Amino acid sequence: MAGPFGEMRGPEDVEDAVLAALEKWLPTYLREVERLYSLDKGAIPAVRSYSIVSDYERYPQEQLPAVTIEASGLIAGSLSKDGGGYYSGKYAVEVSVTTAADEGVAARKMAERYGLAVKGALLQHASLDNDAMVTDWVDESVVGENDKRQRRITCANAFEVELQNVISTRKGPSEPDPDPGDGATVQEVDVNTEVRE
Repeated sequence: MAGPFGEMRGPEDVEDAVLAALEKWLPTYLREVERLYSLDKGAIPAVRSYSIVSDYERYPQEQLPAVTIEASGLIAGSLSKDGGGYYSGKYAVEVSVTTAADEGVAARKMAERYGLAVKGALLQHASLDNDAMVTDWVDESVVGENDKRQRRITCANAFEVELQNVISTRKGPSEPDPDPGDGATVQEVDVNTEVRE
């Protein structure tokens, strides 16, 4: 029961739902991609790192392959409100897999295979946690960069993910919270800045 506020959801819930689905299903789909391309079992390494893009920092080589997920916002025109006053909407979500190999063609093929497994996992298991559902696959891109040691390739897939019951216009408490926090107020703040060129 959500209490007087009703359900309240946002991009974090979408990202968490996509992350949970990939952690559950991606290993299975990587094995299927190995079978599709007649590769030995384990030829496609397990993902070593999953993260939400806000947590993203450049991955050291030992944390690749790495999956990052970003819900970049609502898709224009996708909001709807049901008879109960609940809004639903579609979020633009990008799932990227970054991998590396000594040779460019091998790195590209590996990234594309991870991308294929991501598509399979999310499109064939579209019902996600948090009242979210993958409704469309809308784009795919593969880009690379050179590192002194290896070539990094990222395969990014873009999806539309619908989130139900984002917030209701007919809910909310009748009175403000009598204890909204510790009551502390900021009197003064010192800010130090440094200009870098």
